[in-house]
Amino acid sequence: MEERKIKKIIGTGGIGKGLFFLSREEETLGRNESRMAVLSDAKDYCKLHIVFHYLGCLLTPGILVYPIGKVGCDENGRSCKEQMKAAGLNVSWVKESPAHPTMLSICIQYPDKSGGNITADNSACQEVDAEYLTEAARDIGVGPDTIVAALPEVPLEGRLALLRYGKERGAFCVASCGTAEIKEFVRQKGPEVCDLLALNQEETAELAGMMKVRDACDAQEAADRIQKRYPGLNLWLTVGAEGSLLAIGKKRAVYGPLPGVKVKNTGGAGDASLAGLLAGYCLGLPWQGEVFSGPDAHSAGELATLLGGISVESEDSINLDITPDSVRRRSREIYALKRKEG
Repeated sequence: MEERKIKKIIGTGGIGKGLFFLSREEETLGRNESRMAVLSDAKDYCKLHIVFHYLGCLLTPGILVYPIGKVGCDENGRSCKEQMKAAGLNVSWVKESPAHPTMLSICIQYPDKSGGNITADNSACQEVDAEYLTEAARDIGVGPDTIVAALPEVPLEGRLALLRYGKERGAFCVASCGTAEIKEFVRQKGPEVCDLLALNQEETAELAGMMKVRDACDAQEAADRIQKRYPGLNLWLTVGAEGSLLAIGKKRAVYGPLPGVKVKNTGGAGDASLAGLLAGYCLGLPWQGEVFSGPDAHSAGELATLLGGISVESEDSINLDITPDSVRRRSREIYALKRKEG
């Protein structure tokens, strides 16, 4: 293991809940289309909550995890805070807004388990500005022992301010960025204040200037293009059911989908994989390595693959069955299967 001495993780992004609608038809919902769908009992959560839930489960109390954000003075907000506390997170900087409700997202899932969502942009999350984030970071303390994460669903300006604050103080800075934000993120030199950028297929294509990123080969081409412009930027690129690509400097590692997975819902899988990657980094694992070459995860990329794969076995976008023991157990099952197959 590598000595990294990460003591705390702070980050901002969306905190809220969502509704899941299950489409009976594979065809993507049209711009002017109205469609009947099944309202699911599945629970959907926003990005910061998903990523930091898994970090809390895997790393606390040894490493402190601080989400920074806002919720409304309502039942959804109180529920989110209680769930975060139960996962080991310090919620002292998840404040309640009297002016706006907790963020709400509406997700539509297709029969192949893919899907998308639309999220309210007039929620308490929109109050998470540069001043609020800087005040929180100053209060918590940021230095070389810190990971700073800036995730979507709060204003981009504030996220960039948090990244700059962290970069100036030697923190390891991580970001994710929605497709519609990429151009502004680039214009404001966002990639230059990131150590690691995590993107899905559409986001990767937008940043790389490609029509589509369909598989790992496309992701490698995209990584080449992006790192040519930003040589110091490391990349975690997810390509849905095709797997993921981890680009650390000039080194590339491709991770296929986790074997033996029974997919119930792919929502939150990319967020879970990012949490696994960061957890592996905090635990001192090398970034890359041979996949399932031993009974336990031997690299951050392998841990990311495990979390992303296991997460889809829950109907909810947070799989509450994920614990250090369950991850270790699944890793050993896959290793045993790999040895049996020769």
